[in-house]
Amino acid sequence: MSKEGISSTVPNAQVFQAIYIGSSQEVAIGATSTQSSAVGPNTSIVRLVSDADCYVAIGSNPTAAAGGCLLSAGLTEYFACDGGDKVAVIQKSAAGTLNITEGA
Repeated sequence: MSKEGISSTVPNAQVFQAIYIGSSQEVAIGATSTQSSAVGPNTSIVRLVSDADCYVAIGSNPTAAAGGCLLSAGLTEYFACDGGDKVAVIQKSAAGTLNITEGA
């Protein structure tokens, strides 16, 4: 199966999108911005989920900041990225853990 354009139509005209699961890592969420390890060179999307409200940033040398991109606790979000990018995270009000899964 090709990795190009993977999506399937499901009943009631809903669209279900899937990614190939790659490596995962966890980053501690704290009071200062913390960067993940770089994602793999072929990664084009990251799946983020955290157990605490936090702010995230993605790039080659990102810094997460209050008032930036909010990731709410328990909600899964998908973000485009380039191979070699990192994810930075900072807490909104409480510490926690951010799970990052690479996808293609």
